Amino acid sequence: MLKSKAIAVLWEDNVTQEFHLSVTPIREDEYLVRTEDVAPGVPLGEEQVVWRVHDWLAEASLLMDDPLMGLLRSGGVSSYSESLNRGAGAARFQSANRPGNPSDNLVAFGQRLYNALFQGTIRDSWMMAQGIAQHRREILRLRLGLKGTHLHQLPWEVLYAAIAPWQLEQT
Repeated sequence: MLKSKAIAVLWEDNVTQEFHLSVTPIREDEYLVRTEDVAPGVPLGEEQVVWRVHDWLAEASLLMDDPLMGLLRSGGVSSYSESLNRGAGAARFQSANRPGNPSDNLVAFGQRLYNALFQGTIRDSWMMAQGIAQHRREILRLRLGLKGTHLHQLPWEVLYAAIAPWQLEQT
């Protein structure tokens, strides 16, 4: 009984700051990204962005291909290894010959998703929220409200900031 009380007390001491973003489709490749709920002192943000979500979904399916699912679909190890060799070559060819920003791994893909989501006033608001949470020693939780049919299919779990805002050099 004492252990559970101690855990509950530790849990209560960890205050969580919320940062809610909503993403709403406007037209084919245009979306409205805006802050919905932020901590006091964090400015609200709103940006209209152009995202090629169908391209991202195609790239994500290549990057997140599960070898076990491929084995189950193919019906055996030998046919799977043959298809894997063909698929790997095709994926390398597509990645090398894709116009724009090619991505060879989930980290690079996560960085591109992060940079697409956090632009302009949304980025400013997010950086302020990070600074406030760090100063208050609070946990900052990002919540995405995704509207439409295709945004939910993206692997938002791989969002990745290459560098934390407080690590940027001041010039």
